[in-house]
Amino acid sequence: TGMDIKQAPGACAVLTIGKDMTFRDYAQGAYRMRGIGQGQTIRLFIIPEVYNLVMEQLGKRVANNYKNNILLDVPSWLLLNSMKMENLQFIRLCTQDLHNIWRKVALSTLVHDVHQNTCLDELQRLERFINNPLLLPAINEFREPIGFPIPDNIPQQRILIDELRQLTITHGDIIKDNNELKELVQVVLNKIERLTATFSEEPTNQDSEIVQQQEHQIQAQAEEEAEEEE
Repeated sequence: TGMDIKQAPGACAVLTIGKDMTFRDYAQGAYRMRGIGQGQTIRLFIIPEVYNLVMEQLGKRVANNYKNNILLDVPSWLLLNSMKMENLQFIRLCTQDLHNIWRKVALSTLVHDVHQNTCLDELQRLERFINNPLLLPAINEFREPIGFPIPDNIPQQRILIDELRQLTITHGDIIKDNNELKELVQVVLNKIERLTATFSEEPTNQDSEIVQQQEHQIQAQAEEEAEEEE
């Protein structure tokens, strides 16, 4: 991909379908054949596992008179994947918004404390953490603990919104006296809860899927730029 290679007018290309593909990936691959509809054709290659996945996911969203048409099924399934990835990316953005709320308050607390206590000696600087209970939580907002704890039981799958609500409790000390920010956090949580309900029947690994989608987008943009340069 990324190169405009001349093909025979009657050439037939093989297009493979993967479980993580989106409609953009499908279109990018298909239009390597510049003469589609003018003699050039494409043949889809789908492994049984992906085919069963397509049938299963589409079967949940169609009526009883559903008829199998792979040429329509594949684009439909890929569009569902595209919407799913957009949904996951927006959830990630909302999650980052939550962290930004806490970090902005933490940064403001630390900067204000530095300006107020620039002339203290070492002992007095240590006493600041006793007199101001928000300093330590503010510092912890910018720490990234390194550890690889291994649970001693079988981990149970948790819903994303429950994990985020637990996260708000963990970081709640930093905004406990600010009702306006508490309301803002609740607005973001409600938005995420509505979004997760859309694909709640299909548990996914949010981080890995978003990273993979971002890699696909970067690769596709590089290919488009290479085509424009040619």
